[in-house]
Amino acid sequence: MSIRHLPASDYVTLPWKNGTGSTDEVCLLPEEATRDAFEVRVSRATIAEPGLFSAFAGVERTITMIEGAALSLDFGTHKAELAPLQPYTFDSGLTPLGNPTPGPVRVLNVMAARNAWKLGPARILTRSEHIETAQKEVIVLFAVRGACEIAGSSQMVRLQEGDSALLDEPAFVGLLADAAVLAVPLKRGQVRD
Repeated sequence: MSIRHLPASDYVTLPWKNGTGSTDEVCLLPEEATRDAFEVRVSRATIAEPGLFSAFAGVERTITMIEGAALSLDFGTHKAELAPLQPYTFDSGLTPLGNPTPGPVRVLNVMAARNAWKLGPARILTRSEHIETAQKEVIVLFAVRGACEIAGSSQMVRLQEGDSALLDEPAFVGLLADAAVLAVPLKRGQVRD
């Protein structure tokens, strides 16, 4: 894989699993995966009004608000208040009520099946840096704002705002102007409870 470029122009827009909205499908792994049977799923969605999230049993989800002011997730037993560019990870088998305020928000979801991958701590890159990858690790990169250039051992990829990439080798991520990039690591291997 090395660096796999996923341009926003190739995203496929589909209805939500629960039918109450739509999502841009960024990528599914492995290649033959479907939305109902995947190891990794990356998607971008607009949440325009309060509504329940779709359930994906056996899956962990890192959600990051990439546009908008605030998003509240009500799990019934507790709430999570999401601010812009602050990744939050939860059990995607749960179906929290998402409430965007004061208006619509847009989020990026990175989802991993627990029997195959473990989500690492997500972070926002706001300056250029060299990124290391461990053995059996893939890093999802998403250009939240502006553009960046990813230079690996044998190739260079330029991400425009809204583009994504999958990285499985060390690379230099050069941010241009006032860019911001979301980085979400995935480690192959079953999560142990």
